[in-house]
Amino acid sequence: MPNQENITNPKHQLLNQRLDGDIVASLDDLQRDALAVALEGAKWSKSHPLNIRLSLPWFKKRLYLTIVGGIEKRSLDRLSEERENHPVRTFFNIVFAIAIVGGATALMLIILALYSSIIEF
Repeated sequence: MPNQENITNPKHQLLNQRLDGDIVASLDDLQRDALAVALEGAKWSKSHPLNIRLSLPWFKKRLYLTIVGGIEKRSLDRLSEERENHPVRTFFNIVFAIAIVGGATALMLIILALYSSIIEF
């Protein structure tokens, strides 16, 4: 019988969130530990040298933005599969790109306008 203490162990929090409670309860200690290690290994936040995470207010909700970068370690097969599953050219990605370019352009125009008026003095 599994130890009930391990089921509520913070180390197994992700395991408890992703699996049905009955399934987690049916696992022995060794199986729960192995699954917790496997799920922990799936986290990719610490493996990127560039890791920017922002949470932005948006009316009554919050939006998040994550930018990560580093040396590519995925195989060509995996890259191809991920391009198919997560295409870059989606409506929201295009709107985001336009907003970023438009915002940067507007900011540069404002700075240019302020700079030119300061020089005229």
